[in-house]
Amino acid sequence: MFFQLEISLPDALREPVTAVLYDRGCAGIEERDDALIAYFPDSMNPDEITVSLSEFHGLTISREAVEEIDWQAAWKESFECVRAAGFLICPPWRVNNSHSRESGNPDETLLLIDPGNAFGAGDHVTTLTVLKLLGRWADGRDNLAEESLLDIGTGTGILAIAARIMGVGSVTAVDTDISSVEAAEKNFALNGITGGARIIHGSIQDAMAEYDIILANLFLEPLLGLMRPIADALSPGGALIISGLLAGQEEAVLKEAARYGLSLSDSIVSAAGRPAWFSGMLRRTQ
Repeated sequence: MFFQLEISLPDALREPVTAVLYDRGCAGIEERDDALIAYFPDSMNPDEITVSLSEFHGLTISREAVEEIDWQAAWKESFECVRAAGFLICPPWRVNNSHSRESGNPDETLLLIDPGNAFGAGDHVTTLTVLKLLGRWADGRDNLAEESLLDIGTGTGILAIAARIMGVGSVTAVDTDISSVEAAEKNFALNGITGGARIIHGSIQDAMAEYDIILANLFLEPLLGLMRPIADALSPGGALIISGLLAGQEEAVLKEAARYGLSLSDSIVSAAGRPAWFSGMLRRTQ
């Protein structure tokens, strides 16, 4: 048996509440317009989980027992294919027994993402805007096969996989969470990514080298804390794509980045839905 917590909440709290739920042992989350449905094994203590969410204001939480087969079906049904930057991003169960690289649209490439029980399937606006900025960067390069990329906090590996499919010659994905590393390894295999790519369980310090572009789809605090090692790992003239920031939070990040010779060259602020999110591309000028 499992139980579910239905959590009604403001959009601005979705990301931090989701992080707490997974930290407390959540087995999967179904996203709805105004709520999160989080599933837990009945061995977990729902009262302890509720207490861990008490730091957030504006939540309404209800609890219900569910059969395992019921929540797994509902969780899988919640994932849809999404389009971004020339990719059709799908969980494998949405593809009709075909792992063809072509999506059916000659202008799109199929990218398979199995989120596991603890990740999204690449449909969050912060991921999609990074893909757009990554595509703009790639369009401006003469020879992607000679470029190197680092994806910090890779999660499912979607951004690193997209970069390798685009033709980036050397891709490194790093994450401190072993479940993220396992999910990324599975998704690399699903997409036939072998040579030119590596996945590291650890921090940016475990992947230190010189990179032409670095992706950092992170929350505000870790992004601020990692700015110096990110700058150290970025080649002269290299690019940094940041995301995971609520609109307005970028000011602190850009100020910190400027200390290390990084300046904003392109940005996207999501206009659809609330809250608004900021993603930006910075260039190393020093």
